[in-house]
Amino acid sequence: MYSTLARIEEQLADIELANLRRTYIATRPKFLERAIAIGAVPDFWATVIDDAPAEIDQRIQPRDVPALNCLIGVDVERFQVLDAERGEPRSIKLTFCFRTNQWFHDEKIEKWFFWRMSRNGWSGLVSDPVRIRWKERDLTDGLLDMAVNLWEKEKNLQVGERLASVRDTN
Repeated sequence: MYSTLARIEEQLADIELANLRRTYIATRPKFLERAIAIGAVPDFWATVIDDAPAEIDQRIQPRDVPALNCLIGVDVERFQVLDAERGEPRSIKLTFCFRTNQWFHDEKIEKWFFWRMSRNGWSGLVSDPVRIRWKERDLTDGLLDMAVNLWEKEKNLQVGERLASVRDTN
């Protein structure tokens, strides 16, 4: 009985993923068209951020606001979707586009989120920290660079450990 329910739940999940793929492919041109229209609205993203729900607003620090006011576009891409039938639709790339500003050099900042499943049953999105090339003042007071540096060191250690284990097995 429980195996039947589990099989049905798995089939429903597969259908939901297939629908998400097809919907993404079908709606992508309209979202791109909408992005162009949004670009013509003065201060659109500043207004969106100002009116953000509490779940987002509580994560925006007062020191973030001046840089966020330079935001001119946001794009969401399901980069692992190959077509309407293939690819992981839960992985996404967020691209934030900024006008030239006094805070950082980057006109685009991309944040990639990869859908992962672990052996212990956990599943969800994981991402790597993104370095921002600050101009004069780092709005994170160095915290972002510390997080990126730590992540890079941990990644290099993991690569070194894998290389060492490969050498040990040869």
